[in-house]
Amino acid sequence: MDTPTASADRRCARRARSAPADEAHDWIGPLEVIVVCLAVALLFWAFSRASMGAF
Repeated sequence: MDTPTASADRRCARRARSAPADEAHDWIGPLEVIVVCLAVALLFWAFSRASMGAF
């Protein structure tokens, strides 16, 4: 028999299973921005070192 608490428990379980995927999806944007900024900074640093004749 499907009681209100049983259906609520199933909804909570379904929500708990989907929560980590949602959090991971939310972190894709900021993580990509950080990685791209670090890559650009590294390239800028490498080119500035090369222009100073360090290589």
